Amino acid sequence: MKDLTQILKAPRTFSEVVGHGEITAQLANGIKSGNPPCVLIAGPTGVGKTSLAQIYARSAMCQSPVDGTCCLVCDACRSPNPISLARIDAARDGSIDNIKQGLATLDRTPWMARASVLWIDEAHALTKSARDALLISIERARAGQVVIVTLIDDKQLPAEFVDRFHRCVLSPPSPAEALRFLGDRAEAAEVQHEPTALALLGGYGVGFRRLGKWFYHLATQHPEGITQDIVRAFLLKELCGASYSYLAAAMRGDLQEQIDVIGSSSLVPADQVASILGLLNYIKVAFAGPTFATLPRSPFHNLLTEADGRALLDQIDMRAAAFSLPLPRFLGLLQTFWSSAPTSITKEALIALVTRFHDLVHFGPLTVGTPQAPAAAAASNKQGRATQRVRKMPGLQTEGAVYATVAQAKEIYEASTFLIQTYGVTFNAALEFDHAALDVRTEADAITIVSHYTKALAERYRNWAGSDDSMARLHRITWHGRKSVGLCSRLIFQLPQAFEASYARWHALYVDPLTGQTLSEHIGGPDLSWGRNNQARVRTHWRLVRDIFGTLDPQLRICGQYLLDRLAVPHDARRAAGAWSARRYSVSETIGRDARKDAKRERLAHLSAWCEGGWDAMFSGWEFAEHEERVEVIANRLHAIAHVSQADGQATALRDHSVERMVEILKEREPESPRLRVRSRWTGWWTAA
Repeated sequence: MKDLTQILKAPRTFSEVVGHGEITAQLANGIKSGNPPCVLIAGPTGVGKTSLAQIYARSAMCQSPVDGTCCLVCDACRSPNPISLARIDAARDGSIDNIKQGLATLDRTPWMARASVLWIDEAHALTKSARDALLISIERARAGQVVIVTLIDDKQLPAEFVDRFHRCVLSPPSPAEALRFLGDRAEAAEVQHEPTALALLGGYGVGFRRLGKWFYHLATQHPEGITQDIVRAFLLKELCGASYSYLAAAMRGDLQEQIDVIGSSSLVPADQVASILGLLNYIKVAFAGPTFATLPRSPFHNLLTEADGRALLDQIDMRAAAFSLPLPRFLGLLQTFWSSAPTSITKEALIALVTRFHDLVHFGPLTVGTPQAPAAAAASNKQGRATQRVRKMPGLQTEGAVYATVAQAKEIYEASTFLIQTYGVTFNAALEFDHAALDVRTEADAITIVSHYTKALAERYRNWAGSDDSMARLHRITWHGRKSVGLCSRLIFQLPQAFEASYARWHALYVDPLTGQTLSEHIGGPDLSWGRNNQARVRTHWRLVRDIFGTLDPQLRICGQYLLDRLAVPHDARRAAGAWSARRYSVSETIGRDARKDAKRERLAHLSAWCEGGWDAMFSGWEFAEHEERVEVIANRLHAIAHVSQADGQATALRDHSVERMVEILKEREPESPRLRVRSRWTGWWTAA
């Protein structure tokens, strides 16, 4: 078997591209004309957008193109980073400032090239001002200036923008094209194979990139030859295994396993969603009915056994029975959920979908009426009739009430425990915004009022702190809801005792920019408390947070016990959250998800008693001991870095490199799991007998 790396490398000229014959001919003709047009290349992931864009860009710059494609020998073709080519990933930065930098390259006279090229990937993420600037440049473009944009779906861009480009829409390879692609590479690599094996493999590849990866994996793992049975087993694991395992875990109610399965899948998020929906479609039309059909292109139809399908069906049926719903209707609701997922989705958004799906399947509410279009639903509302009928878990006695979700409460908990573990401080102040007293009627205005207040307060913190950076950050959680009197918001935050007098004066005089009213005259002052010791401080901290936990559904159970009891929420604090259509809560950047991700990258991930099931220890104040452990870890790192930095006889560049390497070594020594970190001040609740 020959070297597969060279055989499977991306095409370099239009003639090496498999499929897309009509489009490659159009692009080659554009090069031959001597004035290559600006092009837009759209299509699903892996169909060849990047390869075509690279070839077109090289061909436009090529000093001696051959038959409309790059010659591969001139300076422009051989340079790994041509000066006359600017590439922008709009998904990372689609701002007008970034586009202007790219346009500067476009405006320069080509250097050792026939044209200057600006290539914008993920163009749907461009801001409006960036698109406008790009359109102006295209209108004024002269010969030798070429713009290429690539994205998955050009319907995400305005029509007036798309119309300025020569539009090329790529489709997934047909079975014949896929078989040709695989056959050519098998022949070039001298890989033994059964013809039916490559046909089976090509039938499920949505793009050449994926087909190439699959072929490389099979050829390297099975050098003796690729058979149909080997391909079938591989496709079953690759296409069906993750979605099957995920749905089985979802029906069992194991959220951590669901997240682990999704996180370990080799598919991109959009393909994972498509796979989950495909499996639900297969289960419904193959086993559940009421209408039955065959899905010949479905990998589940051809690869899953009937026993596996019926085993999953039994688990879904158990969840349907918990909601007193017929199995076909319940499956239809699951299909509706996943079919409404966006076509372009990030890993984080997919995890959020998984969490939401888990909550719906196990806690409700599930819509069981005939779905209505938004316009029809709005008309029904105007007539005073309910647009949908909601069933909740058996025994629920709060019909019509709107509660906080488990995911929302968990995020509030994670931010609150992270605050103590990372900064060694607690929430000690709470402010209630009664928006009715301010004559505020809309959610948008209510959110704006609280946002203005927190931004102004954060600015005051920086001024009051002076040179003390430890007090310059405002740690806070904002929660929005609705009571019988109208809209309300709750702000809980950490107020350093040194700021008490300054804050009291500022709050008393603060005028809301939206309403022009002095806020303290209508909502009063905050609930403040400074404990004498850590135990007193942690009691205040969780008392303030529990007021938010109190808006959870009282019938939610976890680990065999009502969640509100697990969270020790007093009965007088339990209430509905109230309807709220906008985002219900916000967390300061200092304790939000990004901050927690940064800590994890630094091998300083926080412990979570909620995720780890440490319910009995959740509010005992162990976070202060964990904070001291983290402080010691950081101090040891700084000491080691200082020792390296002060070493004599080292040049600046070498010293900097040594410091960077020392940081990496120290991080690598720390375990990823915070449970495994060596501790001297406490042993962890999980070690208790």
